[in-house]
Amino acid sequence: PFYQFTEHTIEVKTGMQFYLTTDGYIDQNGGKKGFCFGKKNFQKILLEIQSSDFMTQKNILTKKLEEYQGDNERNDDVTLVGFKI
Repeated sequence: PFYQFTEHTIEVKTGMQFYLTTDGYIDQNGGKKGFCFGKKNFQKILLEIQSSDFMTQKNILTKKLEEYQGDNERNDDVTLVGFKI
C-alpha cells in the first residue's frame, strides 16, 4: 500500500520532553478483559509522570505495564525512548 506522509515542524524549547515508542506498550493485552492497553491510557500515564525524572518515569511505566499485563504473554517488543531538551 502507498502511504502519504506529512512533514511537521515543531518549535523546540528548553525543557520540552519527547517520547518515541513502538506499538508494543500500547498493544499489550491485559487488564480485567484482556484488551490492549491503549493509546489513551498510555498518554494519561505520560501526563501524570512528566514532571518526574526519567528513572522514576521508567520505573512507573515498567510497573504499570507489568501490572496490566498480569498473566498474559508479552505479545510484542516494548521500546520507549524519552529525552528532554
